[in-house]
Amino acid sequence: MRNIHFFPEIQTWGAASNLGDHNNRAAAGAQAVLVIRGQLLKRYPTAVIFAQHALWRMTDGKIDPSLPRMLDALTPAEETNPPRSKLRSPLYEAKADPDIYFFGFDLTVAEAKGQSGQNPRREVFRHQATTGRAAFRA
Repeated sequence: MRNIHFFPEIQTWGAASNLGDHNNRAAAGAQAVLVIRGQLLKRYPTAVIFAQHALWRMTDGKIDPSLPRMLDALTPAEETNPPRSKLRSPLYEAKADPDIYFFGFDLTVAEAKGQSGQNPRREVFRHQATTGRAAFRA
């Protein structure tokens, strides 16, 4: 089971330990934080934000970074409980007034960009169509 706590219980820390020695997260690199600035989330306050696995497009058998990446689609069986390998929700979010939002993911920057031969992640903004802002004009 994955340890979801950012640090172990304080009473287990050694007296000679240093600040930063108690991180339970893997030290695989800088964590990815999505920063959104502007009116997007003010206009769509019920938007759901997540990172979804994406696939590079190929040209002549080689990755072509000039082509847009495609989302790795969920199978019908994965829809109700998506695997972490395909979809990740933010671990935390913060707001700095008036219009800056931060979303921290359990991804390294290399994972998010798709470096080292990995497939990248794509940030997805999904607006809830059941809210009043998605009304149609007649």
